[in-house]
Amino acid sequence: MASSFTHIIAFKYKPEATAEAIQEFEETFLGLETNCRKPDGTQYLTVRGGKQICTHPPAHGMQSVFIVEFANKEDEKYFHDHDQAHAAFIPKAQGISTDAVILDFCPFQQS
Repeated sequence: MASSFTHIIAFKYKPEATAEAIQEFEETFLGLETNCRKPDGTQYLTVRGGKQICTHPPAHGMQSVFIVEFANKEDEKYFHDHDQAHAAFIPKAQGISTDAVILDFCPFQQS
């Protein structure tokens, strides 16, 4: 049985990024849930996110955090390598952020 796969990404925005530009960026990221589809049209991921609110260091200046969940690693690979909506999103991320932290994990296997 395939294991679920979680992709976490946090962004630090450029100092000149306006509140409106950040909001539009965040809405676009959340919209990947609707816009990312497999070739047969099926939805294959979920997205949630919010403002980084941790008060414990080190937060490294990250301002927004998103969690993208896939049914399996193969779906994440499709997202990363082939999904056109994701590919179109990457320049937007590069244009508004100065840094990002990306973490991926699969759940620990219980025996």
